[in-house]
Amino acid sequence: MNEPTISFTGNVAFDPKLRITPNGAHVLDLRVATTPRIRKGEDWEDGGTLWYDVVCWNRLADNVLDSVRKGDSVVVTGRLLNRVWDKPDIETGVVTKVDKLTVDATHLGLDLSRYAATVIRPPRPEDGVSDRDPSSTYAVDTDVAEVAEAA
Repeated sequence: MNEPTISFTGNVAFDPKLRITPNGAHVLDLRVATTPRIRKGEDWEDGGTLWYDVVCWNRLADNVLDSVRKGDSVVVTGRLLNRVWDKPDIETGVVTKVDKLTVDATHLGLDLSRYAATVIRPPRPEDGVSDRDPSSTYAVDTDVAEVAEAA
């Protein structure tokens, strides 16, 4: 299947939110805004803002959660997907079909044209096996829909 790929820079609109699927996959949602600057004579004005819903999976989700905050300038590359689902209204029971473009990020990083960053690499295991603990437990705070690593 030939999926369109997109790359863009923008600013993170809110702190990223991590959730875990029933099968254990880590999924991180964030929203990124891009606003072009338009020259009008000697002045500059803001153009219309485009909003992108970005989804990161597993290791990328964990790294983005540790590295990116609201307001950060980021560079995103990913697959442009059209997601369709039914969304019931809790009060009225009316079901509305939602048809939304999202970006499944394959790469996401801080925009180094804006500021410097320091890379923190995890130590490489001597035996070549990942040191990430697959049995790590996570606690879900259902009130705010955020996930925090359990102590």
